[in-house]
Amino acid sequence: MSSPRPNIKCVVTFGTSLTARGGWQPALAHALEEIYGHRVEVSIIAKSGEDSRWGLANVGRVIAAKPDVVLIEFAVNDASLLHLISKNQSRRNTAAIVTRIREKVPAARIFLMSMSPAWGYRSWVRPFLNSYYDQQKELAHDLGIG
Repeated sequence: MSSPRPNIKCVVTFGTSLTARGGWQPALAHALEEIYGHRVEVSIIAKSGEDSRWGLANVGRVIAAKPDVVLIEFAVNDASLLHLISKNQSRRNTAAIVTRIREKVPAARIFLMSMSPAWGYRSWVRPFLNSYYDQQKELAHDLGIG
């Protein structure tokens, strides 16, 4: 027997410019509204050029929204040589973000996102991007989230 589908009314997208300026949230809201048959608010809490340190400092904004779903996307900038965030620090920051959300909004479903590959200059400053993305998958598995 399958479990009942959760009633999603609020989704928070939390991340970098890929979240802040990606333009994908309206399509997500529309798809969820088609599935659930009611309005689904998809909020953006993101800042271009930021990383998981910014996410950790701003996780209270996510918690204040009392979301049903949180989509977290910081690995692309954590992987940038311009940010100097090690994979270990990226993992600790992201795990702390998830822990804080879980403590305050325990029913929220949380997903770590690896948005896209990088090309040109963006790939040159992110030579280890795939390893950060692989770590996101491992962390999601370890934390029991999506």
